[in-house]
Amino acid sequence: MSLPWRLGPGPGTVVTLPEVETVQGDVIATGVPSLVFFTMLSNSVESAFEHAALATVWQERYPGVQVILVDTRSDAEEVRRWVQATGVEVSVVADADDAFEEAFDTNRLPILYLLDESGVIQDKIVGGDLGRLTEFNQVLAWAASRAWEKVVAQRSDWLVVGKAPYRELADVPLGGGHPTVVYHTDPLCSPCQEVAEGLQRELNALTKRYPEVSIVILEVGAKAGDVEALHELLEGYVELYGREAAPAQLLMMVERGRLAGAETVQLPREGWAQNIKLVTYEPGDTNDPGRWWGQTPVPGLMVFDATGVYRGPAPLWLGPFRAEALREAITTLIADL
Repeated sequence: MSLPWRLGPGPGTVVTLPEVETVQGDVIATGVPSLVFFTMLSNSVESAFEHAALATVWQERYPGVQVILVDTRSDAEEVRRWVQATGVEVSVVADADDAFEEAFDTNRLPILYLLDESGVIQDKIVGGDLGRLTEFNQVLAWAASRAWEKVVAQRSDWLVVGKAPYRELADVPLGGGHPTVVYHTDPLCSPCQEVAEGLQRELNALTKRYPEVSIVILEVGAKAGDVEALHELLEGYVELYGREAAPAQLLMMVERGRLAGAETVQLPREGWAQNIKLVTYEPGDTNDPGRWWGQTPVPGLMVFDATGVYRGPAPLWLGPFRAEALREAITTLIADL
């Protein structure tokens, strides 16, 4: 049985860093800006070397920010051997007693938290989006100089059940006296493709039952799966951080000029009910729910009440990924509004 998803608190939350000893024998400092990077450090995990290389660049470039790699999955002795073998100098915590996992209420990888000197989370990244990680170089520069107002201006403000979003997406009006359902999809995502079969039928039927509900479908645009666009993004990432910090498989695919399993299934452009709007966005733009709301996993579901307050699901929709199941999940959430 899989564990429930715990994605931790969002920006604005205060977290107390556990006062534990690092694998290198140091003690985690408090009262300084800190980047806590949850990952897995093992020879069997390819991303371990990439994450360590990325963390090393950041620590060397911005010594005013304490960078901590936290492994919550591996055996502590295995982590020690890995650190000794690789010579990683960034602070590493083998979280054997779950002190960091509990402090951050986090059991998914990778997740990065940027804390200010008071322990307030000022920014957060879930996953390894190259565009977001590229932007993060500037974010850490601001953190090192304690220009937190600049960090706040660009950060992802995670949706919190019972609260309205800190900022709205450009083409997703909320409130206005009617509930809003947002469905997030990607033509390249296999589970999204499973939901796509029958999606129009199920959502159109839903609007007949609940005519007061507005539905917005956010679909990632073609640029996200374009080899040339990815090559440009990856080139900038490598220039900034080095090849060692880049995802090896993505490097190989882009350099070969093809993406594995890159079959796309786009949703129909016509035939939607009047109160269903299909919005195509490009990663990082003003309609990207991952960039601005922290809603990176796809397929994704977000339901807001008539005042624009987020009502769930929490932390996210976990399927089953079928159009009928999506309709049932929406029905359950809006029935409680």
